[in-house]
Amino acid sequence: HGGVDGAAPTHRTGVIQDITARKHSELAMARNTELLNRTGEMAKIGGWELLLDRMVYVCSDEVFRIYEVPISSYTLAEQALSFYPPEAQPLVRAAIQAGIERGEPCDLILPFVTATGRRRVVHLQGRALQVNGKTVRLVGALQDVTEQQKAQGQLKLLKEAVSRLNDIVLITEAEPIEEPGPRIVFVNDAFERRTGYSREEVLGKSPRILQGPNTQRDELDRIGAALKKWQPVRSELINYTKSGQEFWLELDIVPLADASGWFTHWVAVERDITERKHAEQALVNSEQRYAALFEAAPVPMWVADAESQAFMAVNRAAILSYGYSREEFLSMTIFGIRSELEARRLKEEIPSGFRGGVNRRVH
Repeated sequence: HGGVDGAAPTHRTGVIQDITARKHSELAMARNTELLNRTGEMAKIGGWELLLDRMVYVCSDEVFRIYEVPISSYTLAEQALSFYPPEAQPLVRAAIQAGIERGEPCDLILPFVTATGRRRVVHLQGRALQVNGKTVRLVGALQDVTEQQKAQGQLKLLKEAVSRLNDIVLITEAEPIEEPGPRIVFVNDAFERRTGYSREEVLGKSPRILQGPNTQRDELDRIGAALKKWQPVRSELINYTKSGQEFWLELDIVPLADASGWFTHWVAVERDITERKHAEQALVNSEQRYAALFEAAPVPMWVADAESQAFMAVNRAAILSYGYSREEFLSMTIFGIRSELEARRLKEEIPSGFRGGVNRRVH
């Protein structure tokens, strides 16, 4: 305020206002904006808005980064549309028209070509904002999903390959190991073909539905012990089809871990070895029958090693005829039960006999 008669000012007046709350709000808004921008950049997702009165396309910085163009405040809708290849542009136009006329949302996965010519895949989402039933603008999000699409494509390819395998592939959750057992989350087509169960019947259940009366308890215990230690295990196990038919499986079970090293699932690759097991059993049965006939034969019989001529097996008739015990026979050669003359002649004949076929000699 000025002094009297033009004298120098003697004091000043003003207003002080507490704007702490406003500043805190502005700072919070700035932090949120920065956080959203940073999140959008990491997720490669940006927001957009189409102003219908001027057909102007306004978007966030990340959308411009997806386009690979300098960041600006807005662009024309037709310019934005030009980044989609010709085959995709009708879809985008139709989605925009549906939003304007009927307020319909859009959710599209589309091919995209950046300003530098790189081919990408984007996820376009949008919805209409209406006033009194009339659409006044469209808002939405644009995300670069190229890598996700590649990963999904690889996953689809892997799933398709696994589904065509002749071997059974079964995936369960990692736990619980004890009752009721880990739940099945995936089976391939081979599982359905061999067991007779449909995929829908077994998802969420334990692989123990395949066990039955002759499933080997000792093998189940051995498998369980390995699983408790998160160790891979191989086994041959009797399983049962839905109709109750018994069959043999050779199983390889391995644990799967996530990025942190935490075990999340078990993968079992199972091969049907029923025919092999039947052949093995048939061979055992045949050997047992031969052994029984060999032992019961009324004439002396033995088996000798072709190189050393040592006895490997003798029957009861040989023991009775020659007077040696079975143990004594097995410590001798075929020359030991003959005279020196016979032994010398037999030694001369054996090489030619092996070359020409079976050596037959009356004793």
